[in-house]
Amino acid sequence: MSELKLIGKLIKDYGTVEISDKFKKREFVIETEDKYPQKVKFQLTQDKTDFLDQYKQDETLAVHFNVRGNEWKDNFYVNLDAWRLEKIKSESENSAAVQNVQNAGVSKAQNTPNPEDEPLPF
Repeated sequence: MSELKLIGKLIKDYGTVEISDKFKKREFVIETEDKYPQKVKFQLTQDKTDFLDQYKQDETLAVHFNVRGNEWKDNFYVNLDAWRLEKIKSESENSAAVQNVQNAGVSKAQNTPNPEDEPLPF
């Protein structure tokens, strides 16, 4: 199976739940930014439950995940197991970073002496 990835805004974190002494999980929901947005629930398990701690509500994330299917008493269940999260910078964050770089260049240019203003050494 090829790598699966979905990008969306974090809209819900259900927190970490300990199912047993040996198993814990954390579910969360992202909303895609497509023409017809979808709300998709993922789960993080075991030591990966802490991955979500560094993200805030409404941040845009790329979620890398695997599809897991299980059968129990002739019923079939599907889980989307996230294994990596990445923050996606918004357009406003990108433009702010570009503006900061441009402003830094302007302030350096203003402090740099102009060689034409200096007297000739002879």
